[in-house]
Amino acid sequence: MAGLAGFVRSLFSAGEAGISVPAMDGVFKPDNRLEEAERLMSLAAIDNLVASPAGLLCSAGGKLFRIDLNGASATSVEIADFSASVTFVASAPDGRLAVGVEGDGLHIGQPGDWKRIDQPRDSVSCLT
Repeated sequence: MAGLAGFVRSLFSAGEAGISVPAMDGVFKPDNRLEEAERLMSLAAIDNLVASPAGLLCSAGGKLFRIDLNGASATSVEIADFSASVTFVASAPDGRLAVGVEGDGLHIGQPGDWKRIDQPRDSVSCLT
């Protein structure tokens, strides 16, 4: 049995040394910059941050916001309101957005001009 185990180990590993995860020290220390950064604004349930030609966008629940930076502060401006929670936002170079909406599917376009892309009902429950 030991011979078989050695053969399998030689196929899937770096030999007898094995593979391990290094301790979090030296250059592998955790990065806490995000946790320690100054808060510029507060928005409940913020999610899905994306950079677009129109600026920085994020979602919170079923709403889509543009984040306007004003020096050392930021404000959120609602630019779209969907029927359910936004599960993802992606931006194209021309400014069009793809927005996944829980249970409602995929929406393509720009604020004020959305086109819902019909998909099979069983595939729209959790687009990510």
